[in-house]
Amino acid sequence: MATESLAELVRFAPDVYGFRYVNHVATFIVTSAGVILVDPIGQVNRQTPALIKEAIRSVTAEPVRYVIYSHSAFDHSTGAKQDVVEQRRYHADLRDAIATARAAGLADASPEMTTLVRSILHPKYGAWRRFDEFLALNVEGMIAWYAGRSPAAH
Repeated sequence: MATESLAELVRFAPDVYGFRYVNHVATFIVTSAGVILVDPIGQVNRQTPALIKEAIRSVTAEPVRYVIYSHSAFDHSTGAKQDVVEQRRYHADLRDAIATARAAGLADASPEMTTLVRSILHPKYGAWRRFDEFLALNVEGMIAWYAGRSPAAH
């Protein structure tokens, strides 16, 4: 039986490539104005952003000019250095806010927990686009993650 590779570079179309690591894919498009990188992945392996950079360099010397995130799921948004730092800080702050809510006796993912977590995080992250809209989902996802469950399974 053939062994499946962990990483591969695939050409989807002229100037459109995918870099796959395990089951995560980052896409990049080479243009005369530079490279457009979509969903730089980095959650599974901290070396993945360096591997993506190497894959891009194997195709073009053009610099990465634009980074597009299809959505904010951790596995899609952890490949750009500043974003990694900011997302990790947010996740650590979210985890700590949930711990504070639990210490106050609030039930996991309850409206009361979300309200307290919001009051803790809002001064730092309240200006983020859609912060309020997705906070309850982030709370549920973080609780599921630390319980060893897939956030989508709850």
